[in-house]
Amino acid sequence: MKASAGAPVIVPVAAWLTTRRLVGVVVFAVVSVAGIAWLHARSQRGFVAQMLEALPLSAALSADVLGDWVAMRDAQVASLAALHATGGRGTATLALQEQSVLAMMRSGGFVRGVVSDSLLPSMRRVRRIDSVTVIDFIAPIDDHGRIRGSVILTAVANPAAFSHFNVAAPDDLTQRTALFDLADGRVTPMTVSAPGGAVPQPTTASMAGGARPTAQYLEDLLRDGQRASRGIGRGLTGRTVVYGRTPVPGTTWLLVREREVAELMVLLQGSLWFTDAVLSAVVLLIIGVLLLRWRADHLRQQHEAMHLRATFVSSVSHELRTPLTQIRLYAEMLRLGLLPAVADASRALSIIEKEADRLSILVERSLTFVRAGTVVEPTVPAPVNLGDAVQRAMATMAPLAAERDVTLQLEVITDVSARIERDDLQQILLNLLDNAIKYGPNGQQVLLRVAGDAEVVHIAVVDEGPGIPLEEREMVWQPFARGRDAQRGNQIGSGIGLAVVQDLVRRAGGTADVDDAERHGARSAVRGTCINVRLPAA
Repeated sequence: MKASAGAPVIVPVAAWLTTRRLVGVVVFAVVSVAGIAWLHARSQRGFVAQMLEALPLSAALSADVLGDWVAMRDAQVASLAALHATGGRGTATLALQEQSVLAMMRSGGFVRGVVSDSLLPSMRRVRRIDSVTVIDFIAPIDDHGRIRGSVILTAVANPAAFSHFNVAAPDDLTQRTALFDLADGRVTPMTVSAPGGAVPQPTTASMAGGARPTAQYLEDLLRDGQRASRGIGRGLTGRTVVYGRTPVPGTTWLLVREREVAELMVLLQGSLWFTDAVLSAVVLLIIGVLLLRWRADHLRQQHEAMHLRATFVSSVSHELRTPLTQIRLYAEMLRLGLLPAVADASRALSIIEKEADRLSILVERSLTFVRAGTVVEPTVPAPVNLGDAVQRAMATMAPLAAERDVTLQLEVITDVSARIERDDLQQILLNLLDNAIKYGPNGQQVLLRVAGDAEVVHIAVVDEGPGIPLEEREMVWQPFARGRDAQRGNQIGSGIGLAVVQDLVRRAGGTADVDDAERHGARSAVRGTCINVRLPAA
């Protein structure tokens, strides 16, 4: 049958995937995704925190190297000024002076050397020439206390001069190093390296990528002054960065090293996505294993249920066959007139009646077993007198006991009543007596004892059979379970009698267990089994 247009499509859910399990899978998946996202964010924060620790150390090392470079340049200028102060006017001396200036310029990265008559103090001066930031190293020419002028050597803030203070690898697109002069209460950008290496950026207009430091950024630098600091904030280009700021020793310069957080995340993203993929695969694997296990359990339970049904039908059919055969046999003999004597006919009718009673017991037991485990409406049963119930049970089982020459003995120690359904109590007693008669030897004595107090009613059925080993005493309460001795004895039985007893006793709020017969008044020469049932007293 085709679905009508617009009708909702209902997707059937597999029987093994219950609502509770489905909700559990969804909750597990949501929690797992949240956990993976938390680990992802935690890894990012951890990476940034590590960078926050490492970047100031890197900036401090670079600042120390740059400070050494500046001190060396100061020494070179002072040496050149001293050479001028002691030198003469001769041709040889002038040639020596020119060679010295050229050598120092080449070794120091200077682009120009000037001997000035101006009386300038020993100092460093940062200034701009057009769009180039230059650094003047100045030393006075002191001729025995008389200042005759100054030596000025000029260096350009370019990669050749400052490549050693930017330790970024050529392919590192996350790091930027900048140098600022904080002299005279103002901030002067000296050079800014582009990602991947030092590039001269002498003016604001020639900053990396055309970026201009904001007024707020420059105010922050001026406010913090020449002190080491680190943190996360707005960087030179206005993006969020991890930074480390360190003063250059012996100067008014401040070295700033930054790494953009967004670029760091891109750098980290590959490994994080791999980790996320692995964790997601593990979560999916766990969910898949759970689903496969639940489905396998469901199929196993179905198989066990089919096996139990087949076993139940086979066992019940086998157990019903004997009384039916007896009934059919004696009914045929009566119909054909093969039993003309009144005594023989009466005996045949007695056997038919006995076997019919046995059939009734077997059918009732089977129906009770089929109902076992089903949910029933809770009720408060009326009190049932145990004396009357055991008398009826003994009378019902008397023909079966006489057939096997079994003596049934009743011992009612106290007249008590139990709070249980009357039919359930009768079924419990019949099953226990049937079990004791069937699996005990011919000619044995079966004892049914009833006792109790205001709280609990005690019922015990004691036989003189082979007994039940300790390791089998839990198993016998399971459906279709039979002990080794019962199997070797070739006794006909469905294997559901004690399972029915256990279910009915539990429904009534009681307990049942197996014990040795010697502890319950059996004759000392025999072994035997005792089945104990405890029910709530009424």
